Amino acid sequence: MMGQREGKSRKQMIRLFVFEVVFVAILCISAYFISLSHKIGYEKLDDDIYVANYGDNGQEGADLDGEEKLDFTVFSASIENEESADSSFFVNEGVLEVGALGYGENISKYRNILLVGVDARDQSVMTRGANADVMMIVSINKESGEIRLVSVLRDTLLRLFDGGVYYPDRLYDKANAQNCYTGISDTVSMLNMNLDLNIREYAVVNWAAAAEIVDTIGGIEMNIENEEILSYLNGYLTEVNQETGLFAPQLKETGVQMLTGTQAVSFCRIRYAGLEDSGRTNNQREVIVKILDKMKQLLFEKPALVMTAVNQAAQSVVTNLTLKEIGALAFDAVDFQIAGHCSFPFQYQPGDSSGRIGELTGGVTDFLVATDLETNVKQLHQFLYGDAASSYVPSDYVKAISEDIRWMAGDN
Repeated sequence: MMGQREGKSRKQMIRLFVFEVVFVAILCISAYFISLSHKIGYEKLDDDIYVANYGDNGQEGADLDGEEKLDFTVFSASIENEESADSSFFVNEGVLEVGALGYGENISKYRNILLVGVDARDQSVMTRGANADVMMIVSINKESGEIRLVSVLRDTLLRLFDGGVYYPDRLYDKANAQNCYTGISDTVSMLNMNLDLNIREYAVVNWAAAAEIVDTIGGIEMNIENEEILSYLNGYLTEVNQETGLFAPQLKETGVQMLTGTQAVSFCRIRYAGLEDSGRTNNQREVIVKILDKMKQLLFEKPALVMTAVNQAAQSVVTNLTLKEIGALAFDAVDFQIAGHCSFPFQYQPGDSSGRIGELTGGVTDFLVATDLETNVKQLHQFLYGDAASSYVPSDYVKAISEDIRWMAGDN
């Protein structure tokens, strides 16, 4: 009897110890998220953002509030010849219906989050007033954990969702200008409208966030391919050190290097040395892949370090993701695998004032033109959704925008 009592007592002590450990862990995690909530910037998207209507999945559609459609001016339909290309082209307020795409259920397992990178350090201006130098679609397959990354080249000529108070009549501009003109909600709407997407979630980060994460996890290995890239990296490094308040020394050698935070950010900014914007965005995606891979490893080895990295970067982030959603993403991160990454558009031509574009955009220069936007958008959906995109049909908006751009570029 005595032995049985001692055995029960020992089991009760073990249960009590386990309960105390779990309780303390819950308290620590709760305290962490409470501290995080005071740092991270939270900003909801507008209720009337544009979301592509896929017809069969019950989403809010491109009709915004359910009734009112977007007024849609079409350059190519409202201007018959170059001689009539004056301010009258803004008069046409015809409405284009959005066709039911009929494949919403097929892509319902995918979750798209927009990652935006800006130069601004102040959270209050990160979501409005700063150009979006990075616009990356993070598409997560919720069933498999596969992630596909798509960088929208910042100088891509797209239709603005709203020109704002400074350019109320401007209909087309570089994609990165929308965040500066009217903010993150319209940036999401612009991308959804031009690319037939259903993005509802976003995160805006600045240089400091990326640099602090890389520093906290101990750096990442990247290949510095040649002396020219090394020179440009070191040139950017001085500015990035000053802007972030962090410091890293100049790199001395090419080849595989362990980069600090500001060195990694400087590497992401290089668009010269033959890289151009597509090469620059490829570097950005490679850096993100390396960060994710290292954080996945550390989640098993040093989970507290990952929490520290997120906490350090929080004050340089603004998002509409709740702390619960951020926590769920972090929990699922161990299952994430990068399945592929690319830049958009897939085919484009660079130009300073190609065709009618300079005249009709108020002098926008140094842009990239997808002269067949419709085909590029089809390729985008195929890349993001694979076989699920076989039933995709571009909306009337995408077709009209594509025709506009083709007409403006003089590709009739």
